Amino acid sequence: MQNLNGIFYYKKYNIKNVYLNVSVNFSGVVRRKNIEIANFEILMLYCIL
Repeated sequence: MQNLNGIFYYKKYNIKNVYLNVSVNFSGVVRRKNIEIANFEILMLYCIL
């Protein structure tokens, strides 16, 4: 039983770390994409005007 708890805890901890890494990377990508999209929208507005 103790061993199972250890494995479960380890997996949960690992998943949490992976999730944190992914979310940090993803937020960086999203921020970069949002900036690109914002610049693109500004360009589109200039083209329309």
